[in-house]
Amino acid sequence: MNTFTHSVKQYIEGIGGALLFNTGNDVLKMPTQLVQTLVTDEKGQVWILVPKPLQQIEQFHPHFPARLHYYKKGHPVALQVYGKATIVTDPETVSVFKLEHHNAQWDTNTMMLVHVQIQHVEVFDLAPKKAFSKSGIMDWFNSLVQWLFGRKKPAYRHEWAIAGESTELVYVG
Repeated sequence: MNTFTHSVKQYIEGIGGALLFNTGNDVLKMPTQLVQTLVTDEKGQVWILVPKPLQQIEQFHPHFPARLHYYKKGHPVALQVYGKATIVTDPETVSVFKLEHHNAQWDTNTMMLVHVQIQHVEVFDLAPKKAFSKSGIMDWFNSLVQWLFGRKKPAYRHEWAIAGESTELVYVG
């Protein structure tokens, strides 16, 4: 496991919760919802707990393109994780997962297991910058605009993607 994959794993597990978006074009889509991350493995898979929708799980397509938005107030990094999500419906796989990961205790009547194979990651550095510098009036104006519109512009944005058939993330820019 390279150092970037290790740091993404630390960021994801440090933030813990995410918003799950179904970015597919299916007629019946999984709703956007708050999910809990259980484990991020070395293969680039994020295992998450998702509240079961009102519809039967069998009505949804088991594989769909997904986006996970990780953000936590006060955390220096935000992540956008894009990949292919798979709803795990096999009871044997769910029970084996519960046995392997002791912290994975949930009610199978209200929650379901989904894993997302990471294909693309965007990392946003949200570390606060120094409020004022030598160009004082411009910094004051930028602070005023950010305060008025409530936007927190990231200082740095980095992107990584899966290259070819490998599971290694490659820096895009």
